[in-house]
Amino acid sequence: MLFARIKNEVEGFSRWFKAALFIIFVLYVSLWVFTIRLHTLQQAQHITPVLPVLAEDSAEYDLLVESILQGRGFAMNGQTETLRTPGYPAFVVAIKKIVGSYFAVTFVQILVIFLAALVVRRIGIRFSSRNVGEAAAVLLLLNPVTITLTLLIYSDILFLLLFTSGFYAALSLKRERFLPQILLVSLLFGLAIYVRPIGLLALPIFIAPIVASHLAPKLKWKAVGMTIACIVLLLSPWMLRNYERTGVFSFTSIGASSIGWATARFLANTDRLPLEAAYQTLTEKIGVPESGWRDIRLSQKITGVSEEIILARPFAYAKYHLTMALSFL
Repeated sequence: MLFARIKNEVEGFSRWFKAALFIIFVLYVSLWVFTIRLHTLQQAQHITPVLPVLAEDSAEYDLLVESILQGRGFAMNGQTETLRTPGYPAFVVAIKKIVGSYFAVTFVQILVIFLAALVVRRIGIRFSSRNVGEAAAVLLLLNPVTITLTLLIYSDILFLLLFTSGFYAALSLKRERFLPQILLVSLLFGLAIYVRPIGLLALPIFIAPIVASHLAPKLKWKAVGMTIACIVLLLSPWMLRNYERTGVFSFTSIGASSIGWATARFLANTDRLPLEAAYQTLTEKIGVPESGWRDIRLSQKITGVSEEIILARPFAYAKYHLTMALSFL
């Protein structure tokens, strides 16, 4: 039955889209081979390879994965981790434990991004037409940021598949088989949050496709309530884990970490300070160096200090925030 559905899906592709998928897949695989070649050459010259694990976020995933593989649990440098969540590390561990290479992970991510593109195609068809959906899928695959993230150890690509799949499933909600569909939508969105906890701050975006579905108004709000309840239940085991280890019943410290990050840059930008000096100001107020801000036990303190600084100059912060948002977009 699954193969029949896949066959029907492929038969629905236009000829130009099939050709584009083939050419783009060859491009991705060629770049994947190039990353392996570069890694090998750097090793031969006794240079620390830069791919597929980069500094900062990527390196932190590497530390978490190695900690799990070595039986030390979900920890970083021996410390219990409460900022990142286990979704993406578990995905990487499952592949690396079998194949033993991060390049196997990035190859699987190539398959994942093509699946995500097919979901984007479906969403485009849902809102407009086949041509629009297929054009959107191709543009996604050819985006340089998409290509780069696919070939590195980052959680974005897996999150994208889960998010777009959940979005499409929510758009497609029907009265028939209502409960199983709600459970599927909740599971996809819940897994997406486990992969990238920043998704917790985007809960309204998860709800939007339910509101845009063809359900009757009363059933839409029932679906919204059930989805939120199911997502909370899905997240609760990790919240209990954090409570057991830190005494804080919360899913992640990423909210506090993010507002601290933004406040430091606001101070640097508004007061024309070096970023290091802005961080020093926050460090003195919080009482802990920036390296320790990921600890969920400090979330309330970090948030309080950051909000105090922002609310003291709300218009200046609004101007800074809008300026940064425009440049990001």
